[in-house]
Amino acid sequence: MKSEVSCKQNILYQNQNGYVIKCKECNHFKVAFGTFCITQTVPEFFEFMVKIYKIRESYKNQNICPEYKCIEVPTPLRNMSWIFNMNDINNLVELLEQACKKIEIEKNFCNN
Repeated sequence: MKSEVSCKQNILYQNQNGYVIKCKECNHFKVAFGTFCITQTVPEFFEFMVKIYKIRESYKNQNICPEYKCIEVPTPLRNMSWIFNMNDINNLVELLEQACKKIEIEKNFCNN
């Protein structure tokens, strides 16, 4: 992704937890959530979304405290992972889903 100054960004969704933007020039996504920010290609973004959704589903029916940070999410760095609680995961899923809805709306609008 280009520098913040030269990159033409489309804010797909933002709330108090973070944002998802897409560069109109390089076509990369930037996801900021809590204290992390990652830049991804289109396939990486959708893979990340599926991974987070599957993680949420795997913890959904477990009897864990929603504030207990016990959900490990691997990163591209082998020796590093993110730790979330269920509330974090739900908020991240909301952020990603809302961004995807805007992508779908824009796609349908451009095709008509």
